[in-house]
Amino acid sequence: MDIALKRLNRISDLVFAAAMTIMILLFQLPTEDDLSTKESFELYLGEAFPTLIFFLITFTIVTIYWVKDVGQFKYIQRTDNTHTWLQMGSLAFLLLLPWTNALLEINPDHLTVRILYCLIIFMTGLFSSLAWHYASKNNRLVDKDLDKKQVFTILEINLTEPIVALIAIFIAILWPDFFMLSFILIPLLYSLQKKIRHKIKEKKMRQDEN
Repeated sequence: MDIALKRLNRISDLVFAAAMTIMILLFQLPTEDDLSTKESFELYLGEAFPTLIFFLITFTIVTIYWVKDVGQFKYIQRTDNTHTWLQMGSLAFLLLLPWTNALLEINPDHLTVRILYCLIIFMTGLFSSLAWHYASKNNRLVDKDLDKKQVFTILEINLTEPIVALIAIFIAILWPDFFMLSFILIPLLYSLQKKIRHKIKEKKMRQDEN
């Protein structure tokens, strides 16, 4: 791994860590009044529950993006200006996720806030996908022997979150009560893709043995 790629990898990890930390810092802690009586504490928990749900969903999305980013960097051997800027574009939108998550906590039913949240997720995944497409096209920045199927599989996986984000926009407009449920698709699809890749890998290993 060349020094430019190492530095890009390092700053990517720092941005992911910063995004996760910012979300924790934005979480509203209970005050003394909230803890003074059983009733006030139960009221605080009831009001904090939606915030906790938003936090867990956004944190899961950021974590999945980080896992995919780590997996993507395994195959990249070097970087250039275009790839660096595409990667930085993805990180820039990623850093906006804690902000839009906070807006969603304050105005959970506001359509514009919901659409903005979806657009940030969409743009994060879009730039990540563009970075991979640029790096892998004609094996520009990846291993020359990297299988084309693997290249397409990674691109397909990267596009999961942007596609779900677009679906969530339509759900926010047409069926607002199911808006947050739409993001459950992200971990479900990620797990499903992981199982499919594992089965394909096992099948290939058996074929090689035979």
